[in-house]
Amino acid sequence: MSIVGRSESTPTEVELETSPPGLLRRLPKSRIAMIGIVLILFWVSLAALAPWLGITPPNLQDYAAIARPKPSLQHWLGVDPFGRDILSRLVWGARTVLTVAPTAVIAAYLVGCSLGLLAGYFGRAVDTVISRLSDVILSFPVIVLYVILIANLGPSRLNIIIAVVLASPAGASGPDKNPGGFGNMSGSK
Repeated sequence: MSIVGRSESTPTEVELETSPPGLLRRLPKSRIAMIGIVLILFWVSLAALAPWLGITPPNLQDYAAIARPKPSLQHWLGVDPFGRDILSRLVWGARTVLTVAPTAVIAAYLVGCSLGLLAGYFGRAVDTVISRLSDVILSFPVIVLYVILIANLGPSRLNIIIAVVLASPAGASGPDKNPGGFGNMSGSK
């Protein structure tokens, strides 16, 4: 049964509202994507359940294990030179990463977008200053900037977020005035 003026191949409004976008439709078909999703969900669930897993505290030192730091039944991934369980440190470290990383990325995105808006709104002089500062930041490898900033600020969660925000907005503030958009390397005007 068809509606007058509508062909059989045209999806109805209900079908358009309920069908997932192209990426979500293709995602379950990709073996690599599904492996990645499983790994991410595994680490997120481990990090979320860390207090209830019964693993040793991450800073507890096992002095007897220092002599044999290799993996064992008690320490599945072995111990570091101070006798701390590596698996425990990985799981508890994942909790820190899952709180710091999204905060830092969102903050860097907001700063970068604000700089891009300022450069676009005021133009010329402001755009030039922001572009040159971005070029200076982008001229250094990011890891070097992180090391310099953390060495000067000191190691803490807040300082890591500050370092990511200071090193990242250069790329998020937008492309330079490129007539061809992103990726135009031909140099044509």
